Amino acid sequence: MIKTESKKAPVFVEQGSVYCSAGNNVNSLWQALANGQQNLTALPCPAYDAWPWSQVFLVEEPGASELGVDRKILRTMEKQAKMALYGAALAVQQVETLANKSISSAKKGLYLALPTVDESVPPWSLLETLHEVSATPAQPIELSSSEFLQREIPAFFGLSTLNSNACAHISACFDLTGAMGAYSPFADAAFQALIDATGAVAQGENSVALVGGVSPKVNPQLLLQYEHWGWDKLPALIPAEGSSFVVLTANKNPDAVCVNGFARGFICNSAEALEAYQQLLAQALTNANITAADIDWFLPFATGSKDIQALFALGAKESLPILSSESCMGFSGAAGPLINLNLALHGLQQQKYLVNTPNNINAQENAGALRHVALSAAGPEGQYLVVILSREVI
Repeated sequence: MIKTESKKAPVFVEQGSVYCSAGNNVNSLWQALANGQQNLTALPCPAYDAWPWSQVFLVEEPGASELGVDRKILRTMEKQAKMALYGAALAVQQVETLANKSISSAKKGLYLALPTVDESVPPWSLLETLHEVSATPAQPIELSSSEFLQREIPAFFGLSTLNSNACAHISACFDLTGAMGAYSPFADAAFQALIDATGAVAQGENSVALVGGVSPKVNPQLLLQYEHWGWDKLPALIPAEGSSFVVLTANKNPDAVCVNGFARGFICNSAEALEAYQQLLAQALTNANITAADIDWFLPFATGSKDIQALFALGAKESLPILSSESCMGFSGAAGPLINLNLALHGLQQQKYLVNTPNNINAQENAGALRHVALSAAGPEGQYLVVILSREVI
């Protein structure tokens, strides 16, 4: 199923934020990818010993000083919400448009791609305590007593695991009361948010929109999800944490890069996947008024290889550089496609690009004339989205 869409007016993308294991800005990430400085962090919990990965890409949990909020508020936030708020704060600091007081808060929108909160009920810390107590029967304790449960379950546990909690914190901190949207749970949610935000700005519903994505926090329950989809056997899908944001505006800036085309749909039949990929890519190219031969760089995320084959089948250049960033920096869920978007923005503005090396441990940096960059993202249920960025309005 393909959803036909078109934009009403040019919408420009301003550099936002990247928060990942390589650092908290796109420059540090670019250099890390180019130099192979992956900054892997070992898993801290013995309960993770059975995982197929000895190391994953973790980030430090932001504290009150980084987030600029009262410590009491942190009690209502778990790590995913903190990563999202920190990514939003970094974007607001770097993009003057979003902080422009002349734009009414009712014209500033927020579009977030958030993972579902895979938190144990009761929480993991309580399960660990129950395990320890059951292993030492000499210590009598009433495991079902309300006193025990109240002591072991963190305050505001139910509130802190709501995705709406992250949305509320971000909109309150940065005075965003315009049209909004929240999307979940996989990588495709990032471009769902981006496309809907583009439509809202193009149609005048918002003057500016903050678009963000955040990964799931690394926790033992991720393995159940990974095993269900077979991702635990794919070395490119090492779990990674992080968040990433961009800002959309109707105002052209000196380094203008616009969302020039997009398409989204569902690919339900794997036997016909290649043809479906071609149809969606062709729709995005038509929407951008360009051909596959005009694409100068391609950044797929969690899509496998069939969409790359589809783009070549549509006439892409044989020398087309491709960056599958998750093979270098892990799978960061909904944050990944927006990290790619920030890399694409950086490349378009600096006229350089990154391409995978044969070992997939790092990427090679090259200079080149870039006008059009295609990005794609996929979800495990068949969701597939394409976005095309261009240096000028076509």
